[in-house]
Amino acid sequence: MGVAAIVVDYRAPTLERLVGELVEAGISQVVVVDNAALEAARREEATPSGEIIRIAAGRNLGYGAAINWAVSLCMFDSILLLNPDVSIGKEAIAALEATLSSAPDVAAVGPLTRTDSGSPYPSFRSFPSLFDAGLHAVFGQVWPSNPGTRRYRLEALAPRAASEVPWISGSCMMLSRSWFRRVGGFDPAYFMYLEDVDLCRRLHLAGGRVIYDPEAAIIHYGQLSSDRVRFRALLYHHRSLLRYGLRDSRSLPLGALVAAGVATRFAVAAARAIAPGGLLSRRGGSGESNW
Repeated sequence: MGVAAIVVDYRAPTLERLVGELVEAGISQVVVVDNAALEAARREEATPSGEIIRIAAGRNLGYGAAINWAVSLCMFDSILLLNPDVSIGKEAIAALEATLSSAPDVAAVGPLTRTDSGSPYPSFRSFPSLFDAGLHAVFGQVWPSNPGTRRYRLEALAPRAASEVPWISGSCMMLSRSWFRRVGGFDPAYFMYLEDVDLCRRLHLAGGRVIYDPEAAIIHYGQLSSDRVRFRALLYHHRSLLRYGLRDSRSLPLGALVAAGVATRFAVAAARAIAPGGLLSRRGGSGESNW
C-alpha cells in the first residue's frame, strides 16, 4: 500500500497497538516521532510491507513541527496522520486513499470517528463567524446546544457519502504531500491544538478541497494522562485559540474582543475541570480538546 503513516507520540500507552495495526494493514512506511525522548536518536525496522522509522526528537517539538519533520522523510504522496490513541483498519485506510486520489484538487480527507463506546465524535466542523465563535467559546461548555455551537459543529449536516467540508480533525487525516508542501505544512507556532484548523483553512485558500468520508471509520479512544499534563493541555489549547482568533484581527477593539472571549472560555473550562467529576478529577478522557 503506497501510503506513509505518521504518528507523533508523547508517552502514549496505545502507541505500539496502533503501529501493529498499521503494519498489519500493509502500510509501506510508518514514521513515529517520539516527542518525550530526552536524547535524539533514530532507528529503522523492516516490516513485511516496508519499514518503520522511529525518531527520538530529544525534546518536545510540538505536534505541527514534528509532523513537518516526519513528512520530509516520507516516500509517498499519500500521508496518513494519526494520534496514537486511534484505532484504524485496512478498509478505512483504503477508503481514505481512494478518496484522496479521486481528484487532483483533493488535499485532505478525514474519516467518520467514533469513541470506544461507539458514540459518534465530531469529525468535521465549520470555520465559525466571530459571533458563532463567541457563542461557542462562552457557552459551549455549559450550554452545548446553543445556536453558535450547533452551527460550528455542523450538526444539521450528516453526509452519507464523501463530501467537502470546512475542516477535519487532525486525530486522523490523510493528506496529499504535494498539497501539504504547497501551503508550507503545519504552522509550528501552534504547539498543540488548532494546527489542523489552520492547515485546512490554508488548503482551502490555495484551492484545495477538504473531504469528509464516512465510508472510512476509526475509533478514537482518548489517552490516559496525569492531571498536570491535562491542565497543561488546557493552557496550550487556549493559547492556540487566541493565536487563531487574532490571525486576521486588524483593529485593537476586535483583538480585545477575541482575547476576552478566549479568556472567558478558559475560565469556564478551568472551573469545570477542577470541579468534582470534572476533567481533573477523573481518569481517562480524550486526548483531543474540542474547540
